[in-house]
Amino acid sequence: SNEKQAPTPGFREAKAKAKAKRPPAWLVQSYILRPFLLDGRKFDIRALAVVTHDFKVYFYKTWIMRTCSEPYSPDDLDNNVKHISNHCVQTQSDQYGKFEDGNELFTEDMLRYLEQHYPGAGAELLEGIVQQMKDTVWHTVHSVKDSAGGTDFDSFQVFGYDFMIDESMKVWLLEVNGSPACAERMLEADFGRHLVEIAIDPLYPTGAECALDPVSPDNQFEEIKP
Repeated sequence: SNEKQAPTPGFREAKAKAKAKRPPAWLVQSYILRPFLLDGRKFDIRALAVVTHDFKVYFYKTWIMRTCSEPYSPDDLDNNVKHISNHCVQTQSDQYGKFEDGNELFTEDMLRYLEQHYPGAGAELLEGIVQQMKDTVWHTVHSVKDSAGGTDFDSFQVFGYDFMIDESMKVWLLEVNGSPACAERMLEADFGRHLVEIAIDPLYPTGAECALDPVSPDNQFEEIKP
């Protein structure tokens, strides 16, 4: 028969909900007027975390520092290049890439900078920064655990956490991204392999060695526990 079948009531309800206009939502955050600076320039941190099928939370030890192309100035709020470190903003500056390739630094660069400016205390300061980030990741994930719901299949999710450090070394959460961009250098290195080892291999081991110990010694994902 060429007669079209009428949509089910459930389908109509879902379609109506999708078309319904939702009121705009706004998130207001206090501006960090005294950020920790790199040679006078502002930056933020993009850290990556993974939640696996069994709700284990992992933090990737290598993270990205996205830097601004021009010196920070709280008196010049009209110049976004001095304040917003996102690449889409920084590429508008003719200074883009002058200080760092692609305006990106990484964990080891932060350690080097801290050791240079805080001799003898760099490693401890970095450890404190990382611990604050890991604590934030764990608390944000578990704050939504009850509302996340379950599924009939096994899955995992990569999250991009954006942080900023103030001059007192307090770490502030800016936002959490569900489909985060990742530095090309990390993708070309071992991030993908490390992700497969913790999120996929435990469910689908491909060999005797993988089944016994699916995580390689150099894997940079660290499970966060309370």
